[in-house]
Amino acid sequence: MPKEKGSKKKGKSSAKSSKDSKGTRGSKTESKSKEPKESEAPAPEAKPETTAPPCAIHKLPVQSYCLTCERPVCETCKTTTHYGPEHAVVGIQEAFLSQATGLKRTVHTQLRVRKNDILTRHADVQLAIERVQEARATIERGARADLDAVLQRLRKAESIKLASCNEDIALLKKELAEVDTMEVDVNKLLEGTDYYSSLQKIPQMTKAIAGLLGRDLEEFMDGDRPAEADLPDEVSLRRDICEKFAATTSMLHLKSQLLETADERRQEVTQDAAEELGRWEALTGEYEAELARYRMRCVFCSIEMGPDAVNTVCPENQDITVMAPAGVPDEVVGGMHHYWAPSV
Repeated sequence: MPKEKGSKKKGKSSAKSSKDSKGTRGSKTESKSKEPKESEAPAPEAKPETTAPPCAIHKLPVQSYCLTCERPVCETCKTTTHYGPEHAVVGIQEAFLSQATGLKRTVHTQLRVRKNDILTRHADVQLAIERVQEARATIERGARADLDAVLQRLRKAESIKLASCNEDIALLKKELAEVDTMEVDVNKLLEGTDYYSSLQKIPQMTKAIAGLLGRDLEEFMDGDRPAEADLPDEVSLRRDICEKFAATTSMLHLKSQLLETADERRQEVTQDAAEELGRWEALTGEYEAELARYRMRCVFCSIEMGPDAVNTVCPENQDITVMAPAGVPDEVVGGMHHYWAPSV
């Protein structure tokens, strides 16, 4: 019995030690897990990445953008080739935001207007398609109605013609039955042995045969015999009318084209004639001006030189005491002759 108690005490002590070991381990793991949290620092803000290549001239990173030249620049470019009030240099992000704003404005204005225009035109075309389909359906209904009316009239005409034909067939069958009966009676007469009675019947039968053969079938039947050409072929008639109308329309169109061509040609000829007349008028004016330069007038009496005035006496050149005009020789003065000089 004492041994059992000792074993129980040992079990209790081992359980306590295991619990203590577990507790210490848990506390260690908890302390380890807590340590990183306590040592965590705030992450730095991510900077926007850039994929721009370095400056092609100075091999430096590109950090700015020249809005005037529309190209990226480095710090050296800002102080050299892109320096001055004529160059608007801003940061890459600011340039992007500026151009993105312009692009967004273009999208919201011009592209949307373009889209609305396309949608409007699409709706117009769709409406045109519906109108074409509706017009086709209306024409088709009218054509079917007209065709049904034509077929109805054709069937009516056919029934009238067939009724007439059936009457003729009935009359022909009746005539054929009489011929067959006459033939049977003749055969019986010829096969009989009572020659006396047969001899008396022959004249009567001959007369009946003659009457039968003498009837004209054309006059006997209805003279207005039906024919297939009598049926109303309205479709063919309308087709012929449409073909004639199309030919007439084509001729009128050709005539209109010829008239337009003739009118255009007439206008061209009229314009050419007016231009030619204007050129002749200009030449005539130039010729007249040229002639005016060589027109001669008398210095004394101002009469124009001509066939009637060449050898006449100058009434103003008779006084020898008058001073000679400029350019006129002194010996001419008082000679009673004209002295011709250019009028201009």
